[in-house]
Amino acid sequence: GPGQTTKQVVLKSLDSGEETTHLADIVIWTAGTKANSIAEDSGFQKTPSGKLLVDSQLQVRGTRGVFALGDLAQCYDLQGQLIPPNGQAAIQQADCVSWNLLASLSRGLPVKFQYQVSSSLPSHHSAT
Repeated sequence: GPGQTTKQVVLKSLDSGEETTHLADIVIWTAGTKANSIAEDSGFQKTPSGKLLVDSQLQVRGTRGVFALGDLAQCYDLQGQLIPPNGQAAIQQADCVSWNLLASLSRGLPVKFQYQVSSSLPSHHSAT
């Protein structure tokens, strides 16, 4: 339709390294949302679906200094709404957990996780 642009998408197999090229007007990327089996064997409080229960600082409930995020954590915003299990939320959770982990090691003040909805896709972060 008007204003649409066809994009060339290159997919690379993780097993064989083979690349295939596809044309697409819209590309939707998704990944699984099942908690890692580490949660199952942890002994921590879990939801029926196997996610770890975390507090507003993403600390596993009933622990000190143990944090969970992404697909591993059942996370709610400050208004009590369930945070969507997506990459955008996981990147934001990683920022919060890294701050709170540092705070727990240096006797600093932890922060509460505040999910920010963005209309754009998250960018890749790289270590510097």
